[in-house]
Formats: sequence, structure tokens, C-alpha cells
Amino acid sequence: MINFLKNCLKYTSSFGNLLSSLKQLKDLFRKSSKHFVIIIGSYKRIDTLTGGSKRYIYVGEKYNFIYLRKLTIFSTFFLLFFKYLSKLRKYKVIKIISDEKEKYKKWDFSLEWNNHQGAKGKRSKAIFLTDDVSVSKENQPLKLFLPIISKTNNLRTNFENIHPIYIGIIGYMKSLEISNEEANEDSLIYDQTDFSINKNINEFAKRRCRSRLYFVKELKKYYGDWFELLGIGWEKYNIEAKSIGYNKKIINQRYIRAGICLDFLSQFSNNCLYERSINILNSGGILIQRKSYNSELVFGDNFVDKFCFSTLSELIYKINKISSLGYEAVQKDMAVGIINAKKYQSKYNQKCFKRCFEIVRNEN
Repeated sequence: MINFLKNCLKYTSSFGNLLSSLKQLKDLFRKSSKHFVIIIGSYKRIDTLTGGSKRYIYVGEKYNFIYLRKLTIFSTFFLLFFKYLSKLRKYKVIKIISDEKEKYKKWDFSLEWNNHQGAKGKRSKAIFLTDDVSVSKENQPLKLFLPIISKTNNLRTNFENIHPIYIGIIGYMKSLEISNEEANEDSLIYDQTDFSINKNINEFAKRRCRSRLYFVKELKKYYGDWFELLGIGWEKYNIEAKSIGYNKKIINQRYIRAGICLDFLSQFSNNCLYERSINILNSGGILIQRKSYNSELVFGDNFVDKFCFSTLSELIYKINKISSLGYEAVQKDMAVGIINAKKYQSKYNQKCFKRCFEIVRNEN
């Protein structure tokens, strides 16, 4: 009964966004693409995929993205509409459910997040958002690079007083707990960023925790409060950090306000293009990222030279240089890297969608 009332409340509260959502439909049929990809998930998941915006429809040359929140009037209407639309031969539709098992004739695929070890349904019908470090490049599962990199990135209007910021958590699972002593320079030797197979994903994540803690601990020693740290778990290591929550709009506002946004790579993957790095790009902040095996391929050589690091001394040098040059001076180089990343994202997402449509077609 309580769940029923909660669901009714969610439906009722969604009326406020119904009109703005319906207005986005007019853009959906202006392009020539007849392929539609629908992703439905909880408010939190869709907030992650849209970066906190109210934009749910992304029109592309080959594929159209539609993000739908569960238990809303618009989602119910939209799914009924596309049930009819998919019967027309000229339209092709695949439906992806987040955090649930795929279901024949209802959900074609499931969208997993950092869960390679425990896909809820068939692994062949699961789409992941990161590399699977337990298998080779040739045996990678279906993979999407999300959120979508925005065509128009937010820009900081105040070019002064930029400072480094990191938003993230540490040791949130008991299996990933580490000691302060382990977070030393040797952690970078154990936590390599090339593409290598590691059958023990928890061990991979623990090594990443070590290197992440090492960087944060040393930056706090060097910069003090000028280095802004947000997230949970840091107090266990006597490092002061402020809480921020998971609202993507608020997180992106903190990124653009600080200007210099640090990324030590994903907890579960060495791919440089993933949720945090894309959020930073979309926020308008300057991405300073640990160099990965595909950094040049995604962003280009110039971006790697100016904005990537492998060691602590290199990171500090680049933070200081960007701070002295100022936000406006480096924005042009950052913009070129974003264009390169967007092309990379589009290319590989299209490959994933092509494979998904082939799988659905072969089943029917």
C-alpha cells in the first residue's frame, strides 16, 4: 500500500514537467534517422545521464536518444506511443531498462553501470558504461559512452580565482578499504593505466583507491584548503572534505565554479571517457585527468600534453600552469579536446547501437 501511494505521488508530481517534455517531441522527427533508442530508469539514473538537465531527447544523424524517468506521465504516454510506432516498418526501436533484467518483448537490453560481475540478466543482453577489465579488448561486452557530450558546453564567465577541485568517494565498501600507509608513490606502480586483464575486479578497484588517496593526500599537503575536496569516506584518512550528494546539476555547478577539475580515472576501468570525465566536460570546467591507454585516441595529442598527467609532480605543474594562465587562456585547447572526444563517443556509440539492432533483428 505504501509503495502504491509513493508511485501515485510520483505520477502526480510529474505533471509539472509534462508540457516541457512534450515540446521536445517536435525535434524528434525533423531529422532523417528512423532509429530510436529508449533508455528508462530511476530519477537518479536519468539525472546522471542527462547531467541534471530537463532535456530528455537527443536527436542524431543515425540514432535518436530518448531518456525516460520511471513512473511519470510523460514516460507512460511515450512508451504507448512508441509501441504503436515500432509496428511501422520505417521505424526501428530498441528499449533499454536501467538496473533491471531485460524482458522479452518489453525490454530488449539492460543497462548496467559498474556491475560486470553481476549482470542482472543475460550478459549478451547487458550494456555497460565502462570497460570490463576481466576480459580482453576482443571480448568486451556491449558498451555505451554516456552521458552524451553536449554540443554547447557551459562556459565560466568569471575567468579569475580558479582552483583545483576533486569530487569523489573513497573506500565505500569494506573490501576496498586501505590504510594511509598504502597510499604512497608506489601505488602508481601497482595501479597502471594501460589496458590489462585483471580477473579480480575488486583488486583492480582497491589499487585505484590507493592511487586516488595518494594523489588527494599529497595535494592537500601541498595546497591546503586551496584544493577543494568533496565527497564521503575521506575522514577515515584524516582528510577534511565537504559532502555534496549526487545531484548532477549541483555537482556541475561546483565544477564550473572551481574551474580546474581533477579526475584520477574510474574506480573500475582505465578508459578515460566515462561518467565523471564527461560530466566535467559538460560542466564547462577544465578537465585535468590521469593519462590512460586511450587518452590520445579520445582527446588528441595536444590535449594529453596540456591536460593529462602520470605523476604527482606533473599534476602539480599543470595545475599551477593553468592557474597562472587563467581559464580563458586554456579554454580553446580544451574545446578542441571536447570536439575530438565527441567524435570518438559518437563513433563507438553508433557501433554499439548497430550491434544492438542486429541482435534484436536476429531474434525476431
